[in-house]
Amino acid sequence: MWKTALPEPVRGTTVDGRLGDAFFDLTAIVHSILYEYQRQKLDSSLNLNDIEAMQRRRYQMVRLAKDKQGQDLTLIQFAPSGEDSSYFRNYCHRINAAGWNTSYFFPSHVRAISIYLRAADLRGVDLRGANLSRADLSRAKLSRANLSTANLRGANLSRADLTGANAYGADLTGAKISPANLFVAYLSTADFRGANLRKANLKGANLKGAKLRGADLRNVKTIKPEQIKQANHWELAYFDEEMKVKLEL
Repeated sequence: MWKTALPEPVRGTTVDGRLGDAFFDLTAIVHSILYEYQRQKLDSSLNLNDIEAMQRRRYQMVRLAKDKQGQDLTLIQFAPSGEDSSYFRNYCHRINAAGWNTSYFFPSHVRAISIYLRAADLRGVDLRGANLSRADLSRAKLSRANLSTANLRGANLSRADLTGANAYGADLTGAKISPANLFVAYLSTADFRGANLRKANLKGANLKGAKLRGADLRNVKTIKPEQIKQANHWELAYFDEEMKVKLEL
């Protein structure tokens, strides 16, 4: 018998939030494992971003390719926003609104390798520490998003809008960011080694301490030499002739 009032029952929104978080993590992990397993069967010279034959299912994107022996191969990516570009953003707000997790906001720190979020509305979404390596974020709306310390190795951010985004310490090695809008983005200590930043808008971006060894910054017209010189190993990046003159290289 309770000495005082009965304990407050668990709110339905709390259960909904916990299940939404758990099911997303499970689905993302399973899809990433299967996708990476199928990728190993492909010719290493094949660029998956060049595979045009696609078929969208409700929450999946199917790519059709050939394996090393020329046999048909199906690669399935997790596409949590489905047909609606704003669905996943609303899903995140719904989980966070439950208020059950006070240590971090969803979907920060998720493991979502090779996830498909092309053209998704991710404005202001908290993705800090998330593993988004080889993710398709092309044309995604990521303005004011928190991507600090996120793993974006080999990700496709072509034509994404990262206006005012926080990518402090993010790993963008080998990422395709050409062209993308990084206007006034906070990119301090981010790793851009081997990244393609051609024609990207870097006006007002903070590159202090960023790693630029091997980064392709050709045809970037919106960046100032003093911005570049705040980065590490900037002299080992690729620039067009006009910028080389300004940098005295």
